[in-house]
Amino acid sequence: MLDFVVLGLEIGLALLFLVLAGRIIVLSRRDAVAQPSRSPSDSLARPAASFWAHFQESTPVEGPAAAAHQSKPSWEGDLTAALQIIMSIQITQARHHELDLATADGSLKSLAAAWGLGAAVALSRYHGVDQASANRIAVNLLARRLSVSTLAIEQTFSDLTGSTSLLYCYRMGVEGAESWVWARFVPRDRSLYEAITANALI
Repeated sequence: MLDFVVLGLEIGLALLFLVLAGRIIVLSRRDAVAQPSRSPSDSLARPAASFWAHFQESTPVEGPAAAAHQSKPSWEGDLTAALQIIMSIQITQARHHELDLATADGSLKSLAAAWGLGAAVALSRYHGVDQASANRIAVNLLARRLSVSTLAIEQTFSDLTGSTSLLYCYRMGVEGAESWVWARFVPRDRSLYEAITANALI
C-alpha cells in the first residue's frame, strides 16, 4: 500500500515539473515576440567620435606614451608673441647689466641676433611653425628689437656656420628658449647677456 502512495507522489511531482517547464517556455516566447529583434552589431553601433572620446577618457596612459603625454609644454601661444616675450625679457636683463642693445655696436647686435634666431628655431618646434616661416618671423622681429635692417639679420643668419661666436650664441638661444618653454625661465648661463659677454669684450 505504501509503495502505491510513493509512486503516486512521484508521478504528481513529475507532472508539476512538466507544467512548470511548459509555462516557462510559453513566457520566454512571449517576451521574445514583444521585444524587437536585435543583431549583435547593434550594441556596437555607437558614433565613432563618442566611442573614441570614451576610450581616451577611460584608458590610462602608460609607458613611453605617458611621458610624451605629460611632457606637453606649459607655455603655449603664437610664435611671434612667444619670441617677442622672451626677447623683451632678455634685452631688458641685458640693459640691467648696462648693455643697451638698441645702441650697441653692430658686432654685439649680430651676436644678439644669433641668440634670437636660435630661440626662434626652438620655439617653432612647439608652435607648429615651419622653418621658413619661423625664420621670416625672427628676421622681422629681431630687426625691430635690435634697431637694425632685416638685411643685417639675414646676413647674420648666413654667417652662422662660419663663425664660432655666432654659432655659440645661436646654440645658447636654442637651449635658453627650450628651458623657457618648459619652465618659463632661462638659466643665467643660457641667457642673451651671458652668451654675448662670453664672446665679446664689453
